[in-house]
This record gives sequence, structure tokens and C-alpha cells, in this order.
Amino acid sequence: MPKASNLLLYLYLIMCACMLLFDLFSVLRRRFSLRAGEARQEQWKRYFNEICARGGDRPDEEEACRYALLRLVPWFLRPAMKGRGDDEVLYFLLRRLNALLEFQGAISWCLDQPSNRYPLIPWVQGKKAVFIRLGERYLNQDSAVRAFYAYLCRRCLLGGPEPEDPITQNMLYLVTDSSLYCRENSLSALYAFGGTEAVAQALVRLSRAGVLHSAKLITDGLLSFHGNRRQLSDVLWGRWEEFLPYYQTAIVNYLRMSDSRFCDRLLLLLKEEEEDRELRLAIVRYYRKNRYEPARETLQKLVRSSPTEGWEFAALAALSLERYPGDDTEKVLKQALSHRNWYVRSNAAEALLNLLARPVSELAPDLLPEVSGTARELGDALRERGWYVSLGRPRRAVAPDAPALKDVLEGEDRFARDILRYRLEAFQRE
Repeated sequence: MPKASNLLLYLYLIMCACMLLFDLFSVLRRRFSLRAGEARQEQWKRYFNEICARGGDRPDEEEACRYALLRLVPWFLRPAMKGRGDDEVLYFLLRRLNALLEFQGAISWCLDQPSNRYPLIPWVQGKKAVFIRLGERYLNQDSAVRAFYAYLCRRCLLGGPEPEDPITQNMLYLVTDSSLYCRENSLSALYAFGGTEAVAQALVRLSRAGVLHSAKLITDGLLSFHGNRRQLSDVLWGRWEEFLPYYQTAIVNYLRMSDSRFCDRLLLLLKEEEEDRELRLAIVRYYRKNRYEPARETLQKLVRSSPTEGWEFAALAALSLERYPGDDTEKVLKQALSHRNWYVRSNAAEALLNLLARPVSELAPDLLPEVSGTARELGDALRERGWYVSLGRPRRAVAPDAPALKDVLEGEDRFARDILRYRLEAFQRE
């Protein structure tokens, strides 16, 4: 019995020793891998520096560049690789994911140096055939690897603007991926490539697949497009019917910030009550950014809309009306101050004050000819006379005896008075 117990104890001690040795081996291996990866990344940097030193012109003919590239190959494989071309050697090196990560870290560091960007981008674009072969390898792996491949293609601007470009085709394949990161990286690559048709095709594919990518990311991505934005707007409008309303809304948000040529076409959509609700709300925001006189009447109708239309339309239309001055607009906004929804009343009060406000610099010559000084001093002088003056830049002021203001503040509607006073206090803190 004692011998059996000793045997179990020895077996337990051996297992503990093996676990300790395994942990020690894992730590050392990890540390060695990190150091080896950093060393290989430095070797990539030296290779890229050799390319940049020669301006990116035919580096494969330069002995120093060839030597720096072969230094990246394990020593026992260098004799076999000496007779192969640079593209073959590069593919051999980058077919391992760790090597591709090291390549990305080194080339990103070099591209962040302004003097290196011009020589490196043409060189890496000249290696497009290598990355097409790598795409055949990495697109069949998990979504994280596919997302990284798309990121590298965008970082190095490997694709072309034409949808038929092989790299662009790979990005179009990835836009319907189940991974958000993969979709976003592939879309970012298409925006960077500058192809209008390719971007439109990507959104059409998303619509047909029923994949709802983040609308804000879509809008921000379109705004970062590296090609001709006016041409992009025309292409997107030409394929308007192929997009889901979800993506139509994102496109309208993009047009709001970049193109004012679609006022007449969007007004027809706004008047169609059968159109998607979010799409129509986006169009209302469009007319706040881009003033279009024929939209005045429609916006005023939305402010006076019935509760079944939804308070969101009235609230957004009230804000948009600040770009459409006139007695009719002031009348509509004063009526909206009595709306049962707080947001409608608040937006109407804000829009009314923005209509009545004027820059202090314009008021001073007529009202304060004896005062000269900074905008702050002029604002203080107007405030002493009872004007409502904002603190922001440019400083603006609202006359205390403005008819639209007096009608509300001296009126009988308590809700209108309260919301206007609240917005006046906020206006003076801006």
C-alpha cells in the first residue's frame, strides 16, 4: 500500500513538472515570436527604405533591394529563392498570415512618413498580381482574416476604380459578408479606390441581399469618397430604385452634406406620403441645409400637420423653416409654439429666434454709432438696452420689441410663453 501511494505521489509531481515546463515553454516561445516578428518587421522597413531611396523605379533591378528582400527569406531557403522573381518571393513570404501582419505594420509605418508615400504606393500597386493571388488564399479563411485583407487593400490603394478590377471584385464580394468589420473594411476600400460604379454596385448588392449595414457608416463613407463626388451623386441617383429605403435614407444624408442639385427631385419624394418615413424625414433635414424656395409651402404644411402624420415631421420642418424667412414663416412658427408636443414647440421657438436674430456687427452702426470696440463690447452695450444677445460667435442679438416676439410673450398661451422664454435663455447662453 505505501508503494502504491508513493507511485501516485510521484506521478502527480511529474504531471506538475510537465505543466510547469509547458507553461515555461509557451512563455519563451511567445516572447521569441514577438521578438522575431519585430525583427522581421524591421527587415521589411529596411526593404521599403531601399525602395524609397530609389524613388520606387524598378527596384527589382537594384541589387540592394534584391538583397533586402532575400534577407526576409529563411537562410536555408535563400539558395532556392535566388533564381525566382520578386513577385514569387513576395508571394512566398506573404502567404503566411503572421508575415502579412508584419508586412502591414512595416508598410503602414513607412506610408505615414510623407516623403515615403509617393515611391511606395506606385511600387505596391505594381505588385497587384501578388495580392490577387493572396486574395484567393485569404478570402477562404475566417471573417477576421478577410477583414484584414480588405483593410490592407485599402491602405495600399491596390484596387482600381473600374468594377472589373480583380481587387475591386474581391471587395464587392466581401460587402455582403456576415461580419460588420469585413463589410466596413471592404466598403472603405471601395471609397478609397474612387470608382463610382463600384460603390453603387456595392450598395445594390447590400440591398439585394437584405443586409442592413450601419446607415451612419454608409453616409460617412460616401462623404470620404476619393473620386468625383458629383459623378457619384449622379450614379447613385441613376440607380435609386435599386436601393432599399434604408440605403436611400443614407444616400439622402450624404447628398445633404455634399450636393444641392437634387432639391427638385427630392421634393417630389417628400410630397409622396406613401414613401418611407425615415426617408422623408431625411429629406426634411436636406432642406434645412440646402435652401430651396419651392419647398417652403411643403415644410409649412408639415409643421401644421395632423397628429397622425407624426410629431417628428413637424419638429424637423420647424427647424428647417429657419432658412425660409418671411411673414408667412413667422406665422406658422408662432402657431407651432402651441403644439401639444414639447419638441415641436422647442424647435419652433429656436427657429423663430434664429429668424429674428441678427449679427451684432450689422446692428451696431445703426443702433450704437457712439460705441466702437470688439463684438463683445458691442454685445454688452446692446444687452444694457434690453436686447437678447448670444455669447457665441458670431455674436447675435434679438430686439426685445420684435413684433413676433411681443405677440407671444404678451399673449395668453402659457405653453408658448414658457417655451419661448426657455429658448431665449438658451439663446443668451450659446
